Amino acid sequence: MKKERIMPILLTLLFTLTFIGTALGDGGGWFPPPSVQLPKPDSGPFLKGTFTAAYDQLNPDRYDIHVILEKEETTFGCAKREGGVKHLFSFHVEKTPTSKPICKYTKDELMKKYEYAPHRMKAGEKFNLQGIPVLTEMSLTHWENCGDAGDTSEAIVYGTIQIRVVPSQSK
Repeated sequence: MKKERIMPILLTLLFTLTFIGTALGDGGGWFPPPSVQLPKPDSGPFLKGTFTAAYDQLNPDRYDIHVILEKEETTFGCAKREGGVKHLFSFHVEKTPTSKPICKYTKDELMKKYEYAPHRMKAGEKFNLQGIPVLTEMSLTHWENCGDAGDTSEAIVYGTIQIRVVPSQSK
């Protein structure tokens, strides 16, 4: 192989690996499934719950995220819980050099970053609901171990979440 070809090949390989690492890590977020367009959340039942996000204690280069959801029925303007049926969803996200400290993310950044998470977790299927789960609301309610100087390894963020499972026939 000629010396003139080695450098472009190495640079191409470096850029490709960097792009893939960023896309798969926290910096690129999750790619949306190519066959799914999130519908307008104008109908369907709600799933409501809470979430926590914290640094993984065994691997501080990733966040552990836990979401507890339950179905909420609405009848004539009154909301009621379905009767204690809850499901836990857990996943982790790798940190990248472009990741922000866990305590510095805003509600809007998290909404955008995880807009496809309910679909990937198959949130509706766990409650026997047919349709596409769409993240509709998220709030950050409490932070722990988030000092002014920055996060500690024990930083944790709490919040609430709402998902609407839009029936498939709805456009």
